[in-house]
Amino acid sequence: MIVSVPWLICLRPSSDFQIPTSVCLNAIYSFPNIIMVLIGGLLIDRIGTKTSVLIFTAFIMLGSIVTALTGNIWLMSAGRLLFGLGAESMIVAITTIIARWFKGKELSFAFGLNLTVARLGSFLALNSPSWGKSLYEYWQSPPVDYCCRWSFCFYLCSDLFLPGCLCFQEL
Repeated sequence: MIVSVPWLICLRPSSDFQIPTSVCLNAIYSFPNIIMVLIGGLLIDRIGTKTSVLIFTAFIMLGSIVTALTGNIWLMSAGRLLFGLGAESMIVAITTIIARWFKGKELSFAFGLNLTVARLGSFLALNSPSWGKSLYEYWQSPPVDYCCRWSFCFYLCSDLFLPGCLCFQEL
């Protein structure tokens, strides 16, 4: 069985987690989003982009914190579920923001830039055990702590910065 998620690779040798348990943590992030991205899209249309982004970012932040709290598999699963529900729906919201912001001019470039940054982030995350090996010595600190702090920063940015940008666009 191939495990392609770096934190699962690093977590397994240093704890009592087995590969099936680790893969379950990854699957619980992905599987519900087969349907949830559609629900997220409906939510964006119904309550608006600004409010949706705040809700999705709150899910991401709470999921990061719950995952980092303990090594208990049930709490980690709940955290991964919350994180996944927010993250995948956030992609729909970001696409909506890009489409509204560019409105036809340079829209393809904007989508391409968005996907480039996303793929670069994925590449760096998947290869992080090689370039950031020392960060994985203790699974909760610092990698997961950093993720929690960054998600809180993104929540603050979406709460403060995004509404201003969208209001400016409407002027």
